[in-house]
Amino acid sequence: MQSHSESDANSDAHADANAGGNAGSSGNGDANAGAGSYSQSWDGFTLPDPSESGDHWKRLESMAREVSEEFLAELPEDLRVVSDEVGIQIEVRPESGRGFRPNLLGVFLGLKREDARAGHSVIPPQICLFVENLWWQAGYNEERFRDEVRLTLYHELGHYLGLDEGDLIRRGLG
Repeated sequence: MQSHSESDANSDAHADANAGGNAGSSGNGDANAGAGSYSQSWDGFTLPDPSESGDHWKRLESMAREVSEEFLAELPEDLRVVSDEVGIQIEVRPESGRGFRPNLLGVFLGLKREDARAGHSVIPPQICLFVENLWWQAGYNEERFRDEVRLTLYHELGHYLGLDEGDLIRRGLG
């Protein structure tokens, strides 16, 4: 796994949902707060329970898919060919128990392209976007949500191409 996951030794401001300044640094989520209740909060702010407003989250997932398709179509030809090698998954939030921080915006799973092409890959490369966290990072604004989805896709595709956090930050994709 590459950055935006717990296995990356480097601090990742974008993955921590701190890049835009909307999120607090604690990233404390508690999915077990009370019998059957849901609570995910950072610095005292609690996100709504997606199961209570399923249509809203489906709309966000649909919007994220639309932005992803636009993103891929707008890439230069050489990057578009490379991006075809990477699947894009859209989920409401990171699953607890997979070792991900609860406030991840996205994660690249798999080996970077160079290693995968050498035949070392165990799983196909994929980018996973977490719409709940992207929506929160965007301050509940659709235009900013689209921008956050796009930025996160660039960031995670950069990991597939072998860029580390420092490389991405220097390119404005941190």
